[in-house]
Amino acid sequence: SLSAAADGGDLRAAYTRTGYRFLEGVVPDHPVQGRRRAQGTFALRSDAGQH
Repeated sequence: SLSAAADGGDLRAAYTRTGYRFLEGVVPDHPVQGRRRAQGTFALRSDAGQH
């Protein structure tokens, strides 16, 4: 893995890991329920309700 390579002294891996370390705080470490795009959008204007 990238972390193992970085820990093993691979400078390129260490540099890359540093640039992406912010993902540890953004990406959940537990399974998430996926959604299809159609499930998260309104198909018709009437589905959105009154504005």
